[in-house]
Amino acid sequence: MKPRGGIAREYGVFDVPVVDTTGAGDVFHGAFAVAITDGLGVEDSVAFASAAAALSCTALGCRGEMPTRRKVEDMVHRDDAPKWADAAE
Repeated sequence: MKPRGGIAREYGVFDVPVVDTTGAGDVFHGAFAVAITDGLGVEDSVAFASAAAALSCTALGCRGEMPTRRKVEDMVHRDDAPKWADAAE
């Protein structure tokens, strides 16, 4: 489905060893808010939040891995980081 006035886009996923997904959504939303507040655009904010959420899944429990900004930024800039693509219709 295309959003009103634009095209649908999708962002890939970070390949991490998943231990526990508890709290990943909360981490995503918090990191997205931080990125938007810092002045990043929507696409860069999604990438930042996705990296933070992926990292949070690498430890047990919702507070098992609360990644630092540096760790998230390093993950976003890895050569194998996901890319944006037009979503399939």
